[in-house]
Amino acid sequence: MLETPVLFLIFNRVETAVDVFEEIRKARPKQLFIAADGPRKNNQSDQYKCPEVRNQILNRIDWPCELKTLFRAENLGCGKAVSQAITWFFDHVEQGIILEDDCLPNQSFFSFCDQLLPHYAKNPDIMEITGTNLLDAQLNDLTASYYFSSYGSIWGWATWKRAWKLYDFDMISWPAVQQEFLQKLKYRKDIKNWITSFDNVYHKKIDTWDYQWVYTIWLHDGICIVPKRNLVVNIGFDEEATHTKQSPAFAKLLANTVSDQLVHPQKIEIHQRSDILMSRFYTSRKKPLWLRVIRKIKTVYENMVT
Repeated sequence: MLETPVLFLIFNRVETAVDVFEEIRKARPKQLFIAADGPRKNNQSDQYKCPEVRNQILNRIDWPCELKTLFRAENLGCGKAVSQAITWFFDHVEQGIILEDDCLPNQSFFSFCDQLLPHYAKNPDIMEITGTNLLDAQLNDLTASYYFSSYGSIWGWATWKRAWKLYDFDMISWPAVQQEFLQKLKYRKDIKNWITSFDNVYHKKIDTWDYQWVYTIWLHDGICIVPKRNLVVNIGFDEEATHTKQSPAFAKLLANTVSDQLVHPQKIEIHQRSDILMSRFYTSRKKPLWLRVIRKIKTVYENMVT
């Protein structure tokens, strides 16, 4: 059985939720937390899909575990629903794994987190362990099982209560530290993208929670642990997704394995080449203006009719 507690975040997608939960079921965590946002108002499909997802998952729990649920009756939206669920999770545990309903892990992911969470529990510089490596085989010269980066990922990840308590959903400090961030990020090709994103989150133009987590990590000069090979696949690129409706090239990444006998890096220091590659990656994701305008119009229309 898996010693590390697991938080599973679900909403209205039955098929992806069941696929991901089957991997959780194989891992058999001793402590299982399930959080679900409520159905959106005036959205007929949510009225039956949300209860269906909850029932499908609950009916698949066939091992002895401590189960806690946070099932919302009303819809809070992606930002508050997820961030408040994670806060609820860490009200009960000191460290844990977080999986959303579209992040399909390899079983190696659970072992990876299970070993590294206690290993770095008392190191405040380490703020996240991710199972996703968007660079994957591009870093084939690594001798250790993982490396350290400024860039994490929330497609299958783990952290500690000590790190999450620094999280601020409203990014209240952003105006005061913006110039500091410009200095921190000045050598990165993706600086304009991140500053714009943080501004949009601060001014409530984006309903999300993950940019705030990136902001928290960078504000505190935090370090993320990234596996040598990718361990999680995002299977949620479809029309039912909230933010990932179209499938990018990295959606084709496969889930690999890492040895249960982890090889630790000799030093805790940022892998500079990986950060440079990730900076280029995020810069290349910038969409042309015409496409962004069309997507904005589509989003406004969808919000009007749902």
